[in-house]
Amino acid sequence: MRSDDIKNQIDKLKQEVTELKAEIHDRLEAIKHLLAVYDAMVDEETKANASGPNPR
Repeated sequence: MRSDDIKNQIDKLKQEVTELKAEIHDRLEAIKHLLAVYDAMVDEETKANASGPNPR
């Protein structure tokens, strides 16, 4: 394998790693958001249970 081929392959892999890092970051942000929503729902349920029986 020529030196240029190796450099090109390394550049392609670096680009792929960068793209994967961005995708992981986006997914982690989405998970953080979902956890915040879940925490808010649990807090609401806890407050509702503390204030008495649920009228539903």
